[in-house]
Amino acid sequence: TFVLGMEIREPVVESVQARLSDLMARSKNYGNAGVLCCNAMKHLPNYFEKGQLRAMFFLYADPHFKKSKQKNRIITVDLLDTYA
Repeated sequence: TFVLGMEIREPVVESVQARLSDLMARSKNYGNAGVLCCNAMKHLPNYFEKGQLRAMFFLYADPHFKKSKQKNRIITVDLLDTYA
């Protein structure tokens, strides 16, 4: 199983990449993990084919609590078909 993190903020991606490199240097158990800097809301279908993923986990899926910020949420009715 391969685990891929997708994050829109470059500093977070760089931090995770550094941590993974450190872990991989110490143990071969982390060779199945990676991180990618991208906007999953816009580009997820460009990385995966239908039926290719076994599971998806959304961390901090709703950081915008105000109604005016609903378009910025990663889980929306419009995107549910894409994730399915």
